Amino acid sequence: MDGLNKRLLRPDEVAAVLNVDRSTVYRIAGKGDFVCLKVGSALRITGASVDRYIRKQIEKHYIDNG
Repeated sequence: MDGLNKRLLRPDEVAAVLNVDRSTVYRIAGKGDFVCLKVGSALRITGASVDRYIRKQIEKHYIDNG
């Protein structure tokens, strides 16, 4: 995950990291869980925010499941 921190990722790259569909990435981004920016007309997501999202989901899992 550390290699993602300084990168701007395309939605399809984030989908591959999370092993989900691109539509799921857009839904997560729409909820504000990723830091996103537009480069021209293209959406880019910061690698650091993807890393934070993964860590948050892991923490939530352990809280929910003891």
